[in-house]
Amino acid sequence: MELSKPVNEIIRQRFSCRTYKNQAIPAWISDKILSYTRENSVGPFGGRSRFHVLENLDLAPNEKIGTYGFITGASAFLAGAIQKDEKCFVDYGFIFEKLILYITDLGLGTCWLGGTLHRSEFASKMELKADEIIPAVSPVGFIHETRSLKEKTIRFFAGSAKRKAWAELFFHNQAGTSLSEKEAGSYVIPLEMVRLAPSASNKQPWRVIYDSQKQRFHFFLERSKSYDWLKMKMDMQGLDAGIALCHFELTAREAGLTGKWEILSPDEIPATSFEYIVSWIAN
Repeated sequence: MELSKPVNEIIRQRFSCRTYKNQAIPAWISDKILSYTRENSVGPFGGRSRFHVLENLDLAPNEKIGTYGFITGASAFLAGAIQKDEKCFVDYGFIFEKLILYITDLGLGTCWLGGTLHRSEFASKMELKADEIIPAVSPVGFIHETRSLKEKTIRFFAGSAKRKAWAELFFHNQAGTSLSEKEAGSYVIPLEMVRLAPSASNKQPWRVIYDSQKQRFHFFLERSKSYDWLKMKMDMQGLDAGIALCHFELTAREAGLTGKWEILSPDEIPATSFEYIVSWIAN
């Protein structure tokens, strides 16, 4: 990645910004973002997204455009479309988070907006095709020095500053047996960056089981009943899984840890009630 600082520093730096300076981003920054989207448009399962930096949207001031999505002052939005398929939400989550981190490194603010997002204006501007979907968008702009009271309230109720403990997320060889940081070895930072990843309503649905003998990290979802994506038509926790995979891969590769994503057969993964996503095969 073409970043000015280590990925884990950018992950720690980024936050969900909802209050922006009423100031347009320069064209050269938009061009840099779009150039980066073209170079980083494919997810771990092969899904490809296309992106636009949209300005002058017909949105009312302070319009609620997504879950926890009261946005003030933003003049531009990054929006992407991906072809619908079984893994499109995980792919999009991976790709979009990679772009979010790049934009953060440029010194701009962002905020994941999905769920009840009003997509019609974005779909019109992007000329959305019948087989495409817009899983999430983000405002892009200069961060206002002072957060609004509304933003502080939303952040408090969303639990944005809280993260689950290692023992709740990472397991050693089987579900229920907690993985210690010492047992994680050289993968302690990639896993910590997974722990710090943003997620819808801060549910942190990802779970990882580390097979220390075969050097495999099996990624799962422990879905929340409140996020019935079949009813919502948007798999918000699939996006969360993609974000977690992005954090893991980027920090692993930066640390010189090589591996690949692979979907294994049921007899190759630990038995669990979690929903299997994919495995990282270290080499």
